[in-house]
Amino acid sequence: MPVHLPTPLPLSHIGFTRVEPGREYAELVECYWFINTKEHNPVNTCEHLHADGGHGIILNYESSLSFEGSKISSNSFFDGTNTISRTLGLQGALNAAGIRFKPAGAAILFDFPLKEIKNETISLDDANIPFHSVLYNRVKEALTREDKVSEIENWLSQVYNDNKCISKSILELIKAINHTKGIQPISLLEKHLGYSKRKIERLFNAQTGMSAKEYATNLRIEFARKLIKSNNSTSLTEIAYTLGYYDQAHFIKQFKKSTGLSPGEYRIKHINTENRRTDEDRLMNQLALSPPV
Repeated sequence: MPVHLPTPLPLSHIGFTRVEPGREYAELVECYWFINTKEHNPVNTCEHLHADGGHGIILNYESSLSFEGSKISSNSFFDGTNTISRTLGLQGALNAAGIRFKPAGAAILFDFPLKEIKNETISLDDANIPFHSVLYNRVKEALTREDKVSEIENWLSQVYNDNKCISKSILELIKAINHTKGIQPISLLEKHLGYSKRKIERLFNAQTGMSAKEYATNLRIEFARKLIKSNNSTSLTEIAYTLGYYDQAHFIKQFKKSTGLSPGEYRIKHINTENRRTDEDRLMNQLALSPPV
């Protein structure tokens, strides 16, 4: 069992921690994550979720979670592939764990195409996921985060069926889209790899829950967000052209669908956040340097 070092993220107010998977699951799993406000005050907040194509299993042990204001009644559910921006409601004491899969990583758990639950949640009972109640209870009972990860990976080793596999052509296309950050037209990638367009689209939808074009768009918008945050002097028009958009309106429309904000609004929000952090750092430095009263 490898050592898993938790990676703290800027969501400390909800006790969020991300953990990398072991090597044997790195091709299928993006990460494991945990939320726990035991050492914090109960929360009443909303987190905006970008349309990044993510999907995975969520195990909830405390207060109800909600998407777009609708509470999730099931304690263990699968959150389908996200291609639209959403709001996650968090209220009260939080204690939850999750498995975020890479594109196509969850396909071998299901007896139906993932596209059927795109942008939806489904209880693990209804999804007929094997041994999910065992997973839920063992993760709940595990005392440390390392033990919880161990229980998750033990469960994964039981449920992954050797008779099912991810299509190699899908993995190759995903790799090609990743390499070009989603900028290269899908038709050219398919032609380069020698795939039948109709067949590859059907498989891609079934095993990832979205079309190859949607996946590429997610990557382009993710790249756009990084460019916007990394350099405030680069114009939004330049960023759009860098990403292969020759129609500014199209870029704005796709960016807003993914993030809920226009590129300009996103940049302003980022600048305000950075300024607030700078002011907080300055205040802390002043407090640290000030002589005691």
